[in-house]
Amino acid sequence: MLWEKSETWRWLVRKTRDSKRFFFAFATVCGSIPGVIGYCVMQLTNTRDEQLEDQLRQTARPESTRKEDTNDRYVASLRGETLTRKPYVRIQPLQKENNEETRKDARKANKIAVCSPSQRYKELQDIIAILGLDELSEEDRLSVARARKIERFLSQPFFVAEVFTGSPGKYVGVAETIRGFQLILSGELDSLPEQAFYLVDNIDEAIAT
Repeated sequence: MLWEKSETWRWLVRKTRDSKRFFFAFATVCGSIPGVIGYCVMQLTNTRDEQLEDQLRQTARPESTRKEDTNDRYVASLRGETLTRKPYVRIQPLQKENNEETRKDARKANKIAVCSPSQRYKELQDIIAILGLDELSEEDRLSVARARKIERFLSQPFFVAEVFTGSPGKYVGVAETIRGFQLILSGELDSLPEQAFYLVDNIDEAIAT
């Protein structure tokens, strides 16, 4: 089960911003859905309550009850600060089980996404909020720009949301995602605006726009 960028999704976020009770119910229901091919649980944890998030993780990760249930299982979380930026990311992996080869690829992609400029961007957010981008060094401004492009590149139009958005769903494999990260981090795409990376297929679509 995966929550998409849709009118329903946005309505749900607006209506439940301060409802902790909802999050427990949501995680419990999603966690009880069996995976035939595999399943994904997306937690809408629009809160900074770390204890609540820990409880949600435990609730949303039921033990497999079927011996043949060997498919990959994900538990993902969208923190409150991520929701406010509205990147509608593909997935933020907290835990991934089975399939060692795929797990290595996922770790590599996630490491590229969160390290280097993305980590620096996170460290600078308070300074940016108070003083603005103009007060940063040229190197830090470049890191922030690349991090924001990576953040937007991690957005994706979902297939099941086509009826709501009118945009066709798109699938991007791990290898293509890593290639996109590498091009952004190398500086080859510094001339492109942030919006070019939002809700695109692979990196070639961003370049073409």
